[in-house]
Amino acid sequence: MKKFKYVIFILMTTVFLENAKAADLLELSGSSFTNGIDLSWWNIGSNYKVHWREVSGGSWIKDNDVTFASTDERLEYGINGLDCNTEYEIKVKKKGRIWRHLRLKTKACKVDIPEDAVRIKNMSFGKCIYPHNSGSGIRFHNFDCWADPAFAFIIEPTATINEVKLKSLATGGLCLMPVDDSSYGEITAGSCLSGYAVYEIQDIDVDTFRLRNKLRNKCLYGSSDNGGKVRDFGCWSNPHMVFKFEYY
Repeated sequence: MKKFKYVIFILMTTVFLENAKAADLLELSGSSFTNGIDLSWWNIGSNYKVHWREVSGGSWIKDNDVTFASTDERLEYGINGLDCNTEYEIKVKKKGRIWRHLRLKTKACKVDIPEDAVRIKNMSFGKCIYPHNSGSGIRFHNFDCWADPAFAFIIEPTATINEVKLKSLATGGLCLMPVDDSSYGEITAGSCLSGYAVYEIQDIDVDTFRLRNKLRNKCLYGSSDNGGKVRDFGCWSNPHMVFKFEYY
C-alpha cells in the first residue's frame, strides 16, 4: 500500500510540474489600442483557451477553441470590439494546463485622426495594418478594420511618381519597413529618412495595388487571422498581396 501511495504521489507531482512549466513557458504579454487588445505567447502547442472580461465586473467572454497551425515561436491573438479606456482581465491556457493571467487597459476614447489619414486594407481578408509592440520590438499585424486610430497612416509622397513612405501615427510617426531581407519576413517601423521606408505602388485596378519595397524588392501580404503578422515576399499575382488605401 505504501508503494502504491508513493507511485501516486510521484505521478501527481509530475503532472503539477508539467503544468507549472507550461504556464511559465507561455510568457503571456499584450498591448492595447482604443477598442482592442493584442496578446502574444510562446508557441507550446496548437490548442488554447482565451477568456476575458472587464475588471469592474461582468461575465467572462470565452473562446475555448483557439487553434493555431503556425510554426512561429510566438503566437498572436487579437480581441476587438472592446470598450475604450477600460481595464480588462485576460487569461490564457493551453488545453489541459493551468491559466496564465494578464491585465490591460484599452486606450483613451477620444483621439483626433487627421483628415488625410488612411487605413491600409488587405483586399483578400478585409483586414487593416496596425503596429504591435511585442518583445521583439514593433511589428505590423492586421485586424478587422474599424475607426480606430491605431490603423492610421499618412501617405508621404517622394520625388518619384508612385513611390511613397507610409507613416504610422500610432508609432509616433515612424514608417513601415521590412525587418530584414528574408522571404516571409516581418515588417517593423523605423525612421522615415531610411531608404527602406520607400514603397512602390504597383497599380492593379482603379484603387487597388501591391506595395513593393523599393530596396528589398518584396511585396507586403496580409494574414487571414485577427492579430496575424503582415509579412513580405517576392512580388507576384497573389491576391493576398492586394491592398487599398481607405479613408476614415
